[in-house]
Amino acid sequence: MDDGFKKTPMDHYLRSDDISNEVSGTLLSHRPASRPGDDIVIWSLLLGGDQIFSDPVEFWRIRINNWIYTGFLISSAARCKEKGLSWAPASPYAAPRTKAGKKQGRFYRAFDGIDTELAKVEKEGIFGQWFICELDEEEDDPVTPNTPDIANEIRNIRRSFLLTCRFGALLQPVGTSQSSWRKSQTMARYRGRVDGTLLVVVGCNKWSLAEWRGHRVYKWKWKGLYEWPTDVPLPAFKKENPICIA
Repeated sequence: MDDGFKKTPMDHYLRSDDISNEVSGTLLSHRPASRPGDDIVIWSLLLGGDQIFSDPVEFWRIRINNWIYTGFLISSAARCKEKGLSWAPASPYAAPRTKAGKKQGRFYRAFDGIDTELAKVEKEGIFGQWFICELDEEEDDPVTPNTPDIANEIRNIRRSFLLTCRFGALLQPVGTSQSSWRKSQTMARYRGRVDGTLLVVVGCNKWSLAEWRGHRVYKWKWKGLYEWPTDVPLPAFKKENPICIA
């Protein structure tokens, strides 16, 4: 039935079986596998394709030229270490970190992200629209005198994630309207258990560039998640498209 809207590649993605990539990944986010690689095998089986993988790099490489919901990536799942895949979960399972047999710190399960913008999976990384707050390269980021708490949070982020990066940034997925998903709306909030605002931390050395659809963009690398406290105002974010996470 013709709904009056022009169809795009994203429309076809939303109507294909590939959407189960995020749905099945969300379900497996709660399920540990008994042996290394089994989680990727199970993920492959749930997708119903002809190819079964145990290597997460192969699992994601076969999905080049497909789309992925950016909100689905917001989890504590380990990430692939290969070039172009720093964003890609090495396992759907998101577990608390352990040290000496004890659980350490907060962890975050995946959600399907279907109310967030899609990003295109390419060989060099994913390309899509995010809200971004770029951090100044200097040790003390420029903040107004009445927002010292923001500066403290940014220093914490630098110490925890960006010691090997010259530049850093914070990302939030772009939310979409259920009635008109093409129109980007506001920052999409993480739908799992969280007290503050969950942000993606990325870093780069800005001589690393990618080409996409006539745009030259920086290759950011996924560094982790940071829970920004509710009693500290967020720094300013702007919507940017495309952003490459390599």
